[in-house]
Amino acid sequence: MSLSRGIAGAVAALVVTTGAALATPLPMYSSGSFAVTAFTSTKTDVTTTTSFVLTSPTPNDVFIGSPSGSFAMISLPSTLGATTPLTFTTAGASSFDFTDAGLGTFTATSVTFGGKTPSGKGESVTYSVVGTFTLGSDWKNAGAVLSANETWSLTQTGGPGTSISMSATFASPASTVPEPATLTLLGAGLAGIGGFRLRRKKKSA
Repeated sequence: MSLSRGIAGAVAALVVTTGAALATPLPMYSSGSFAVTAFTSTKTDVTTTTSFVLTSPTPNDVFIGSPSGSFAMISLPSTLGATTPLTFTTAGASSFDFTDAGLGTFTATSVTFGGKTPSGKGESVTYSVVGTFTLGSDWKNAGAVLSANETWSLTQTGGPGTSISMSATFASPASTVPEPATLTLLGAGLAGIGGFRLRRKKKSA
């Protein structure tokens, strides 16, 4: 009886151990970027308009893809919800906020006009949206708050009255805040240097 229980326990332990070994560890976020695309029905002059209504195929959605860096290690959602109209003013910074449980949360704090350039018969304008990115559950360092930005490009090739294409790049660099393990190693290193200097001082005395 005890032998059977022992065998059963060993099998159960093996199953648990195997399951744990097969579990994919979460990646640690360091830095990365992905592309953003949005569609708008607004056709007024792109150089003077700051508010754009998002449209088909799904209202309020911006589409993401082309992940690089850390973002290439997880499965990105195909779309992110956005506030419409998309407003490129400081007061409308919240228009660019997004939340995805796995990916994370971006909170915009400011929008800056980047200028305009000729583009065929029309013009293009750029905007920089700055904010913070809080890592979601897909990351080992979930909850970390990093700096982040969106660089938007709006192009109206045919001039006022024609469609405006909208695209952006979302990027968040590596955290500049040392992790606890890093701080421990740094402290140990500093303590070692201090002890070495003290020993040298005693010998020279």
